[in-house]
Amino acid sequence: AIAQSLALREPKYQVSAAYCHFGRMPETKNGIKYFEWENAKDLKKYAKMSSKQVSASLGDSNYLAKWVD
Repeated sequence: AIAQSLALREPKYQVSAAYCHFGRMPETKNGIKYFEWENAKDLKKYAKMSSKQVSASLGDSNYLAKWVD
């Protein structure tokens, strides 16, 4: 169920299915992004916000949206 809901059987994930997938350099091949999770986001701006402000800020962005090519 998890593999289906996260679409883990898509060809773009075959590259990360072997030889470990953490600590690899992000790259783009043929317009498809691989290992994008290695591009850390700077979250300092949220440190002084209340949880309500953080929720509002994230709700206005696509940061938590499912990534699709």
